[in-house]
Amino acid sequence: VEKWWWAAGFLALAASTKENAILVVLFVGLFAILKKGEEVWWKRSSVRFGVGVVVGAAVYFYLATQVLMPAFGGGLLRLDRYGHLGGSIGEIVINMFRDPGLFVSTIFQVPKLVYLMWLLVPVALLPILSWRSLVLLVPGLAQNMLSQWANMYSGQYQYDALLIAGVMVGVVYGLEVVLKKYGKYARYIFWIIAVSVGVGYLYRSPLSVAHFPSELLRENVVWDSYRDMVEMVPEGASVAAYTNLVPHLANRQEVYMLGAEPEMADVVLLDTENAFGFESVEAFQEYVDGYVTGGAYEVRQMHGRFVVLLRKDL
Repeated sequence: VEKWWWAAGFLALAASTKENAILVVLFVGLFAILKKGEEVWWKRSSVRFGVGVVVGAAVYFYLATQVLMPAFGGGLLRLDRYGHLGGSIGEIVINMFRDPGLFVSTIFQVPKLVYLMWLLVPVALLPILSWRSLVLLVPGLAQNMLSQWANMYSGQYQYDALLIAGVMVGVVYGLEVVLKKYGKYARYIFWIIAVSVGVGYLYRSPLSVAHFPSELLRENVVWDSYRDMVEMVPEGASVAAYTNLVPHLANRQEVYMLGAEPEMADVVLLDTENAFGFESVEAFQEYVDGYVTGGAYEVRQMHGRFVVLLRKDL
């Protein structure tokens, strides 16, 4: 019983980090329900625990996305990356049953299949051998492979964070299956796994010799400008900025993604050549014009393309 309480505590901590992490916790509950055991299915403690996790995660996900996040001026802001599947969560769910071919064609694209291959090759494809553990990969793979934004299935960004734990669990259970059947070849199995890890590191790790990010050690006008822009923001001012700058301003009470601020911010950080987060360049320009026209903001420009808009009455 004690281990279930420990598990519940850590799952609650995981769910508190981000709204999509709640869905991973929900699938951990499904994994617990499917877990093998000697007792009759409905009498297993893992099943009771799993049902509790699924119900709790579902309720918490609803409260987080429909009550808590809107109450603090937030919400599910990245649904635009799934716009080809529907304009809202409701539409996407309906289209899943109305037009399943749309989802199949979205997933089965060469770059996404290559991404899936490189997710499993570094661990010698072991998760495939344990179908129960594959359940843990569902929310992360759905998030990344249903999107048409290439960064999400590139394997080089934070979007794989939802998959790491599931892949590692799959390695443990997959290795168990292999060793039960081919235990006498354990030494060879070890070398197969070692070679897989080595290949994955050389071809996919951003820190390998082949892909070392040497540009991080060079001067970069864009990054230098971003640092200068962040330093120009006065204490206590509300800010609207790109998502890559928001973490550097996260100690503020009011910091918003460009275009998502509930009212005009005190400071706006802009890259005039970057319309990220907007439907089109025209929509981005209209957003900028909304701040510039009227003369309420001072315009400070750096290196031609970088602009800081400061409310004059700060």
